[in-house]
Amino acid sequence: MCCGGGDFASAADTYEACLRKRPEWPEAHLNAGFAYARAGQAESARRSFEMALALKPASPDAVRGLAALSRAQQDFDQAYDLPRR
Repeated sequence: MCCGGGDFASAADTYEACLRKRPEWPEAHLNAGFAYARAGQAESARRSFEMALALKPASPDAVRGLAALSRAQQDFDQAYDLPRR
C-alpha cells in the first residue's frame, strides 16, 4: 500500500484513479478499502472490500478487512460470520 506518509485519503484517491483504468483489479479495491478504513471512511471501505470479494471470492485479506471494519463498527454478528464465507 502506498501510505508511507500516513495520508490515507490521498492513497485511496490514488487507488480510485487506478480503478478508473482497471476496474477489474481486485488488489486495488482491497488496498483502497484499507486506505479508506484508515482514513475513517467506513462506507467507502466496505464498498471496496465487497468489490474485492466480488472479483476474487477467495481473498482472505478482503474478508479480514471486512471483519475488522465490522468489529470497529460493533457489528459483531457480521464480523463473526465473515471468516466463514
